[in-house]
Amino acid sequence: MSNDPRSLTRRPSRSPAAAILAVGLIALGSLGAWLTGALLLTGHWPSQAAPTMARLGSTAMDSPGVLAAACALAVLGLIMLVLALWPGRPAHLAILPDGIPGQTALSRRDLATLIQRRVEQVDGVETVRVRLTRSRADIRVSTLMDDGRLRPAVVQAAQDALEQLHPAQTMRCRARVRRAD
Repeated sequence: MSNDPRSLTRRPSRSPAAAILAVGLIALGSLGAWLTGALLLTGHWPSQAAPTMARLGSTAMDSPGVLAAACALAVLGLIMLVLALWPGRPAHLAILPDGIPGQTALSRRDLATLIQRRVEQVDGVETVRVRLTRSRADIRVSTLMDDGRLRPAVVQAAQDALEQLHPAQTMRCRARVRRAD
């Protein structure tokens, strides 16, 4: 057993992808169980599924429809496998790094809100939207008047907010100013 604490900035699990796959497999399995049960009990397919089962029974395995469905399922499976193995973006960022053991973390949403509140205080800003990527803060500002000095002031306010917390991961700020009509 390790004495190291769990990291607060761990990668998120892939539970949404697994849940979607599980629901799909449960639905497919339930349909198969219903069809098989009805066939075993009554000796023929249920009336809702009889035309489809007759058409599927007469379809050859080398027909274009079957091959296209098999290829589509294989591609879908590969996409899901790659997405499951690709690490997700951490929901939290390590902040205020220092020599003291332990870790301080802040959620990406809270950091975006902090940047938004700082930028809202800049003169001339009407509305602000902030979106964080792995290494950048994208800031969209709408204003009623833009004399060319607003964008540098917005970037400076965002940089000041980031410098206050010193995120362990280097982040750049990119601002886009749009005139609101």
